[in-house]
Amino acid sequence: MRLPSHPRPCRTMAAGAAVGVAALFACGPCAEKKGGTRTDVALASRAAPADGRPESLVIMPLGDSITGEAHAYREPLYELLTGAGCPTRFVGSQYDPRASIPERNHEGHSGWTVQDIARGVGAWLADARPDYVLLLIGTNDLAWSCAETGAQVAERHAALMDAILDGLPTAWLVVGSIPPESPSIVDSAGADRAQLTVDFNAAMKRHIESRMAQGKRVRYADVSGALTLSDLRDGIHPTERGYLQVAQAWSRALEPIAKCLGGSR
Repeated sequence: MRLPSHPRPCRTMAAGAAVGVAALFACGPCAEKKGGTRTDVALASRAAPADGRPESLVIMPLGDSITGEAHAYREPLYELLTGAGCPTRFVGSQYDPRASIPERNHEGHSGWTVQDIARGVGAWLADARPDYVLLLIGTNDLAWSCAETGAQVAERHAALMDAILDGLPTAWLVVGSIPPESPSIVDSAGADRAQLTVDFNAAMKRHIESRMAQGKRVRYADVSGALTLSDLRDGIHPTERGYLQVAQAWSRALEPIAKCLGGSR
């Protein structure tokens, strides 16, 4: 996650943007591919093998640097899932050569906001076709300079969720609340990013619950509840111990829906 040299305003998503994002899922081969960062994956859905072997979890970790930085939650999550007997594959256009696990692909983008992810997500998902998407985004919308409320940012986030759900209706979307942030005033009206984060997470959870009630394939991961400020190394990013707790929150959210973890996918 980059630290900007000067404050920047919140970015807003134009009306109807979610429709445009969802339309990108239909592109298939026309999706933009960046040289050297893409790993080819089969586009067919991965079902549990007929011979009784465990389901293979094909997961796209999606978000900002809390997803993409070296030694983020991806490593302990991989160990938790494979240790539970679940063959696990991470997919995405990004590649981490420093990772200590064999699955080094992901879709974590340092410094990116909800709107940034919305611009690229259609092509990424059309290319990789994951069975599970782990979405953790919103920190950069609030952390530096923001003239919006947490609820307003959560509305953009809800549009992103809908685009993913509409574009990959057979996949599961697991959405994490963003980690707590240390107090800091981020606009001239005196808004504190710590409170903005609390407000954003509360509104985002309501959006998730309303979609679950409609039967959408979305679940909530309580990432924020797994962490305190003492689990952050800089007021934003988790420590190594904090990342383990983030991984445990993802694992708990996957248990009810992943067959190899005892769920009923």
